[in-house]
Amino acid sequence: MNSVSIEFANRANDYNPDVAEDKDDAMIALYGLRKASPVQAHSITTTIVAKFAAICCASARFEIRASYTFTLGWQFNLLEPMESGHAHYP
Repeated sequence: MNSVSIEFANRANDYNPDVAEDKDDAMIALYGLRKASPVQAHSITTTIVAKFAAICCASARFEIRASYTFTLGWQFNLLEPMESGHAHYP
């Protein structure tokens, strides 16, 4: 998805629903427009916050390419998430 929309209750427009959107123009140029279904966030009431939320949602969707699951042996039980594993454990 390269276009993300957030529906919010716009305080400046008597709390009527409004939409803030963020697009990745480079991805649209490569793959065409792929819109994600709109996210309802009626607890957001300002355009600036809604736009920031759309940017955060979009960057999360754009950056996550794939996820992997794997298991390690017992000798790696002291590793923490995101640790490189270059430390030498006994």
